[in-house]
Amino acid sequence: CFITNGGSTLYMTGSSLGRLYQYTLNTPNTLAGGLTYVGYLDVYSSTRSITGVYVKPDGTEFYIMGNGADAAFYSGKFNTPWSTSTAGLYFVLGLTALFANDNSYAMSFGLNGTRLFVVGYNIIYQLNLSVAYDITTASYSGISYNATTPISQTYLNGVTFDSTGTYMYVTAGTSSLIYKFTLTTPWSLATVTYNTSYDTYEASLKDLHMRSNDLEFYVFSDSTDRLNKIKLTFANDITNPITYDNKIFTMNSHHGSGFCQK
Repeated sequence: CFITNGGSTLYMTGSSLGRLYQYTLNTPNTLAGGLTYVGYLDVYSSTRSITGVYVKPDGTEFYIMGNGADAAFYSGKFNTPWSTSTAGLYFVLGLTALFANDNSYAMSFGLNGTRLFVVGYNIIYQLNLSVAYDITTASYSGISYNATTPISQTYLNGVTFDSTGTYMYVTAGTSSLIYKFTLTTPWSLATVTYNTSYDTYEASLKDLHMRSNDLEFYVFSDSTDRLNKIKLTFANDITNPITYDNKIFTMNSHHGSGFCQK
């Protein structure tokens, strides 16, 4: 999932349905006011299994990932910013050609759109973009990180970063934990070390998204089909008292594995 557009728009993938769903947060940046379903973009003819989504900050372009037989990184355009009703795909980047892995589960951009991080089963790969948010200019940096080893998990589900690139957060396996890592050099996987974890008590966490204020997470549970908002007391400090938004949205009809909020 991904939330963007001043915290007013939520994007959720339809997993094996090949759909990108769009919702409006009735009250920006909170689930308490409820969500309104807007519609969806059907990309089934291009990829049936969507496992991740990201939207460019200005709302003009979006990026989705296909998994397995459809393993690729797709970019598309919103002819009307933020609107799936005017959207279409325009470029496909094969992932196996970059790092020989067709298990693409999640993604996140960083460093003002010049760095791309892709989750491939248990490995996070670091790509460089010579032009910000233009995946036609993407190249594999040769840097990757096996994030499952220090947390004793088999595979990863989601990845997100704080606004400075100093902290990385992942979800993994059927775990209810959000795992935190520290990057000594911001946005560089070559300098990653495991830090700590936080238990959400929501099993099988999938994708997650951190707002740019570094105080709020949105995380989706595959076991309960619930999207939760988690508020931190202090930026990036998941060890201090944490509260949930006072309303949980149930994804009962649009089961998804990735989301994006603007």
